[in-house]
Amino acid sequence: MSSSRKLQVVSPVPADIDIANSVEPLHIAEIAKDLNLSPLHYDLYGKYKAKVLLSAFDELEDREDGYYVVVGGITPTPLGEGKSTTTVGLCQALGAYLDKKVVTCLRQPSQGPTFGIKGGAAGGGYSQVIPMDEFNLHLTGDIHAITASNNLLAAAIDTRIFHEASQSDKALFNRLCPVNKEGKRSFSDIMFRRLTKLGISKTRRSRREKSREHSGGGPRRVGGEGGEEKRGICEKGWADWPSRGLEGLLRTFRDLEEEEEKDMAERREIL
Repeated sequence: MSSSRKLQVVSPVPADIDIANSVEPLHIAEIAKDLNLSPLHYDLYGKYKAKVLLSAFDELEDREDGYYVVVGGITPTPLGEGKSTTTVGLCQALGAYLDKKVVTCLRQPSQGPTFGIKGGAAGGGYSQVIPMDEFNLHLTGDIHAITASNNLLAAAIDTRIFHEASQSDKALFNRLCPVNKEGKRSFSDIMFRRLTKLGISKTRRSRREKSREHSGGGPRRVGGEGGEEKRGICEKGWADWPSRGLEGLLRTFRDLEEEEEKDMAERREIL
């Protein structure tokens, strides 16, 4: 481009960020002027960035078509010099040495290469896009908008599932206390601490408790004559359940234990 400047090459080649910081970028309006692009057809994002509007096609439709060169399918080095670096270097050669009007088209980097060993996707060395930090991390804010929209959608879906999904006690318990490799279930430490706060101190019933439950009977009172009525076991540690949901969860726990005991007994008989 006519506004290109001669680059002072240093040996050995400094780090990418040092090269980027050593050059003062041209104002984006000056670059647009070299391309014969009217200010009506682009939006500025600071001094070095702009978005070209689709209306620019109408202004340039009478111009002669240029050449479209695609760079692709390059296997990069371990540090990432691949398509982007080659594309920028090729455009520099066409513009600086052949005095052609060149526009370099690169896709906006995602956060993946920015967080990796490459440190970005703006090219490298003396063949890179500047300012590289703005190009890699923000540019015009489109990726931030996509990220915010994606997070909003994911949160909305999770919230709807949480509030509207119906799940049986058995399915919930299978998620909370999955069977380990030995075919057994167990509460985690945090579960034990929460059960202790609720006044529940054991996770297994004695045979006497099982026989009392299977013997029938109506509601049993907790804490004497004026106590609250609870159905099921009224032994200490099992009677003071604060909600029917927890009661159903623990009942499912007992039922699953009985099923596992039966399965183990059948396996022993087979063996």
